[in-house]
Amino acid sequence: MAWLEEPLPRHDYRALCELTAASPIPIAGCEHNRGIGQLVRMLEDGCFDIFQPDANESEEIGALRDFGAMAAARQRRVIPHAWATGLGVAGNLQLCASLPNCDWLEYPYDPPVIVPRVFHSMLTEPLLPDPTGEVKVPDGPGLGVELDREAIESLTVLQV
Repeated sequence: MAWLEEPLPRHDYRALCELTAASPIPIAGCEHNRGIGQLVRMLEDGCFDIFQPDANESEEIGALRDFGAMAAARQRRVIPHAWATGLGVAGNLQLCASLPNCDWLEYPYDPPVIVPRVFHSMLTEPLLPDPTGEVKVPDGPGLGVELDREAIESLTVLQV
């Protein structure tokens, strides 16, 4: 087994530390914890073997990059949680590519609803895995992706 993800409530730091210390299976989590303060505390306390912050909700990419360096210094892996829109996946993919201790991207796929044509609809080119399961890091400006303005317009409810 690669890891056990989110086995306990996200703010039960003591129990998470105890489980991580005792488990022969790597324990992963923190995908919904917010703010660098929570992440650093969980790292310092030893709450997880694998940290899974999300650049869409945990903290901004630069701070998560710094956190990844702190985790690497403690021999902990960082595998961002990327269950979001195509734009969110692009941000987490760029974060993954910048971390020395990240060897996976948690790619959202849960048919029939969470499939690339739905969650990547705002991108001109979806970020799809190749036949080996790898997702290429886009190399364009910013997050490397181009927005599909027509698709976004069709989803717009109100313009101000």
